Order: sequence, then C-alpha cells, then structure tokens
Amino acid sequence: MAEFSWTLEDGQEQSLTFDATVSDSHEATATITEHPVEEGANISDHVRKDLDRVTLSIVVSNTPITSPADHNDGVDGSIQSVQLTGPNGEELARAQVLVFDGGVTRVRSVYEELLGLVENGTRVTLITSLREYDDMALKRVSPIREAKTGDALVATVELQQLIVVSSEIVAAPEPRETRGDRSEERGRENTEDEGEAGQSLTAAGVDAFTSFFGG
Repeated sequence: MAEFSWTLEDGQEQSLTFDATVSDSHEATATITEHPVEEGANISDHVRKDLDRVTLSIVVSNTPITSPADHNDGVDGSIQSVQLTGPNGEELARAQVLVFDGGVTRVRSVYEELLGLVENGTRVTLITSLREYDDMALKRVSPIREAKTGDALVATVELQQLIVVSSEIVAAPEPRETRGDRSEERGRENTEDEGEAGQSLTAAGVDAFTSFFGG
C-alpha cells in the first residue's frame, strides 16, 4: 500500500491513499568518478548520490472492498448483512458486504488530484511498506484503460526527489562613511589643492620674471 501526504499553503494537511499498489520500484543510484582516485582520499569527493526515484503501479476503484479514508466525495460506506438468493429466489445464505450511501466517483476524484500534484509541482511525502520518502514530486502519471479493468484507475506514477534549499534575508551592514558626503569632501579637497597649486605656480613665475630683469 502506498500513500501520499502534503501540506497546503494554508497549513491544511492532505493525504491520498490507493486501493491497491500492484508494484513499487525503488531506485537508489550514485554517480562515481571515472578518474583515478588517490589511496586514502575521502570517498565522498568521488561518489555523489543521485536523486531518489520511485515508480508505483496503483489501482483505484469505484467499488473498493473497504471504505476509503479520502477522496470519497462525501460518500460513506458501512458493512451490512445481505441475504443471498438463488436463481429461483430461494434463500441461500447471508453475507457481510460493504454498502455505500451514494454513488462512488473515487476514480475521477483521485485522477484529478494526481494531475493537480503534477501540474502544481507539489512537494509530497511518499509512504511505502519499504521506505518513507520526503520532498518528492510527481514526474509522470500514466493511466491505462482496458476492458478487463472496467472503470477502475490503473496507472503508473513516477516520483523523483527534489533538492530543497533555504534562503535567509539579513540586514545589510551600515557603511562606515555616508555615501555622497564623502564625495563632496573630496571635491572640496581637490578644489583647495588646485587653488593652492595655482597660487604657487603664479608666485614662482613672478619671482623668475623679477630675477630675469634684475629686479
């Protein structure tokens, strides 16, 4: 049995269970370097774990053998005792059967939910009998319609692990000097330096002229 669970933006918890899981394939691989590895080197530098992948073959029916816990569209089922009769109307035996209080449309409801998970890129937790996976996304949903399965939903669901990172907004450090004011000070310094340099050149020219004419 496989089950999905996820959380909506408003914090509401959601879940999706299947009536049967025919098979589940778990893929755990790693990428290994093809370059020579030095003896004693940290192996984690040369082997990188790949993303987890899981492929499910699931079945959902409008006539389940137990009352589904989700996606039942408000229809409830209960176990009731039913009298079985023969071809001539004779009473044969009584049986305990699951009886619903309305029409069951679970197949369409579950299929639409699966499509929504794919289109929205929803991050789900996958629970299987072998392992539980966090941060998974549905990559592919492929239903198979055959005469022998009737109106049941028989589909292949492929999931792949997501790489989840977190970001943080921090306050920028205050500058030691206020921008703008420093440029004005530099401008005044440059102007003063140029004025002093001009006055020095003028004085030097006057002295040279006086000395040349013997003044």
